[in-house]
Amino acid sequence: MYLLVSKSGLSDCQARSANKLRFHFNASLSAVSFAKLEARQISGQQDMPFSMASLKRRCFNQHLLDRILDQLATEGSVDKSSPVYEELCNYGAMYDIAA
Repeated sequence: MYLLVSKSGLSDCQARSANKLRFHFNASLSAVSFAKLEARQISGQQDMPFSMASLKRRCFNQHLLDRILDQLATEGSVDKSSPVYEELCNYGAMYDIAA
C-alpha cells in the first residue's frame, strides 16, 4: 500500500477543504487505474502482476533511451522494435512489462 501512496501522489496534497481533498484522492486513484490500463496494453496480458514502480521505471528508461538515440543516431538507423530496446526499457523494473 505504501508504494501506491507514494507513487501515485496520494500523500502529496496540502489541501484542507473536503472538496479539494476529494478531488485529489480521485485524481490519484484515477492515475493508478490509468497506469494499470497502460501496463495491460503494453504487455497484452490481463492477469499480469502490476507494479507502479516498474511502470515508472520503464517510462523513465524509455524516455532516456529515446533521448540518447535521437541525439546520437543518424536518421533511419534506430530500430525501436528490437528485443534489445525492450530489454533496456525494462532495466531495473521488478516485472518485465513487455518483452
